[in-house]
Amino acid sequence: MLCFAAQSSNFAARALRRSLHRTSVCTQYTRRRLAPERRLQTSAVGTNMILDRKSAAAVVIGDEILTGKTQDANTQTLAKFLVEHGVVLTKTETILDDIDTISATVRRLSKEHDLVFTSGGIGPTLDDLTYAGVAKAFGLPLEEHKETLRMMREIQPHMEINAARLRMAILPAPCETFWTGELWVPLACVNRNVYVLPGIPSLFSKMLGSVPKERLGEVRARARAVVLCELSEGDLAATLDEAHGKNADLAFGSYPATTEDTRKLYRTKITVEGDDEEEVAMAAQEVCVAVQGRLWEDQ
Repeated sequence: MLCFAAQSSNFAARALRRSLHRTSVCTQYTRRRLAPERRLQTSAVGTNMILDRKSAAAVVIGDEILTGKTQDANTQTLAKFLVEHGVVLTKTETILDDIDTISATVRRLSKEHDLVFTSGGIGPTLDDLTYAGVAKAFGLPLEEHKETLRMMREIQPHMEINAARLRMAILPAPCETFWTGELWVPLACVNRNVYVLPGIPSLFSKMLGSVPKERLGEVRARARAVVLCELSEGDLAATLDEAHGKNADLAFGSYPATTEDTRKLYRTKITVEGDDEEEVAMAAQEVCVAVQGRLWEDQ
């Protein structure tokens, strides 16, 4: 996979490229192909500002992931969620069910990132140690969370709150809690930037929506264009090198088809991403012509 990303400080060169491209038929074609809602999100034309996006890290917790008994689906869900909200996921780590490991990992990532999301290890069994590990990371005690107990009784009045289920209501103190629909399991937030979520994919996905939007920042998603072509990565690498040289503040990626179904659609998929939508559109069209590909709208 090829992927290039850097910042450009040569405003004059970019402005000249835009001026030349605005008169071309290719640019007009590209603008027609881009989705209308994406055009509404375009940044101010003529700027080379890289938007100030929040950074995030993911911690997947569970021996079952590391031993291959269970497949992690939550990282992809989280990545898509963050992209939609303009947040950059810069790191993912998968670790054991071990309090000291959880503590050290969460503490380090919390210092390095604006947001940290953990997945797994908050169930009723003895190997569910995430709350304890997160509490230790910040020197906090574990306490019975009254509101969680109240929600348990209110939402599932016939459920026995035995010692095992009570473990799920013992949280780091203090912590913020956010509620999701009819779920009694809270989205707990510790240290203002560590969000503790369950490992069950359906619950993880639902509870992500309870993260306060203001915590994610107010930066729009990056613009993206996709080109499909019948060339192999080895045949198109030089084209992407050249495109990167002309558009150093954009990110270019190439991804070969890996299944029989995708091979029917293309041999290689190329993505172009950046904060300036017009620049993304023009660069994608240049690449599209160079590799004799086609723009793909269903991204």
